[in-house]
Amino acid sequence: MAAVESESVRSCVVKVESAEDKKEQEKKKRSRVKHMLSDIVKQVDFWFSDVNLHKDRFLREQIEKSRDGYVDISLLLSFNKMKKLTTDMKLIGRALKKSTIVELNLEGTKLRRRQPVGEAPQDVDDRTVYVTEPLKPLPMRTNVELMADSERSKDTLEYCKLQAQTDI
Repeated sequence: MAAVESESVRSCVVKVESAEDKKEQEKKKRSRVKHMLSDIVKQVDFWFSDVNLHKDRFLREQIEKSRDGYVDISLLLSFNKMKKLTTDMKLIGRALKKSTIVELNLEGTKLRRRQPVGEAPQDVDDRTVYVTEPLKPLPMRTNVELMADSERSKDTLEYCKLQAQTDI
């Protein structure tokens, strides 16, 4: 009888631990998704920012081709940075609902800037940093993101781009 009770207690403990593990895994998954959604918004907001659109001829042309300024979300899926984040159009649409720079059409399949593109900043070249890619790979988060996130650069850095050495 004691052996049966002991086995029953062990089974209950395993089930409780398993339920707690599942909750923890779900919490981590939600955190990863939340972080990914935030990264999507940051990237798209940058692509559609004044400073980038004044330099990014391709994206500017895509916007200008459209009568109402909308571009298809699938265009974003052709960009390597978005491919690294996600290839799920619905997830991109979900993320962009939180954007302050772009808005979605009613179907959630296209996006455009909320405001027209402003004038090109006059001193943007003085406030632009081009980082040349070294021969060995950079650590995960050293390049442009750290430079752009640096408190020291927030007031002065307008545009930061990592370029392969062949681009220079």
